Amino acid sequence: MDKNVLCKTLSAEYKEALIASMKEVKVSSGESIIKQGGVGDFWYVVESGTLKVTKVFEGETEAKSVHADYHVGESFGELALMFNQRRAASVTATEDTIVWAVDQASFRALILTAASANKESYS
Repeated sequence: MDKNVLCKTLSAEYKEALIASMKEVKVSSGESIIKQGGVGDFWYVVESGTLKVTKVFEGETEAKSVHADYHVGESFGELALMFNQRRAASVTATEDTIVWAVDQASFRALILTAASANKESYS
């Protein structure tokens, strides 16, 4: 978890609370965990496997790759939670994958509160 940019500055207390709020999600190869236009309800951290990111642009019918694949230790889905937006792209497993999911309420309480506390300590 220390590789993750959102978690690097978290105190041990916040990291423990974040880990306690995570639930394991198994994603089969070819299954989408996030669908473009969907509600942002979870933030994900990859434990194993690989996921691709695609988007269907306005006026087009085929999805195009828009981001490098997600691999072990990387996370995704935070922007929709932070800004209360719909999902901008789809994320699909390219092999059987395990991710850990944090719901929006826990994410906001832990990550955003910790970020705010860190910002205040540097002011």
